Amino acid sequence: MVITVERYLKVVYPIWSKKKLHRWMLYSAVAFSCISAIIQVFAMTFTTTDVIDGVCYGYVFWQSRAAQITYRI
Repeated sequence: MVITVERYLKVVYPIWSKKKLHRWMLYSAVAFSCISAIIQVFAMTFTTTDVIDGVCYGYVFWQSRAAQITYRI
């Protein structure tokens, strides 16, 4: 999505993007999206996973059925 917005700005507002859109802004936006995705996946993995009798069950133990459906959507 970050790349799409960046391309849109370059096409629709070429002068603005040359003056105000710096390379560090793009790199920080890409880094933020990657880091936030990793944090979200780890948070869901730790809260919905458990080990029972030596077997790891991932994404099995949800607090409610609505939470599971919402996450999948």
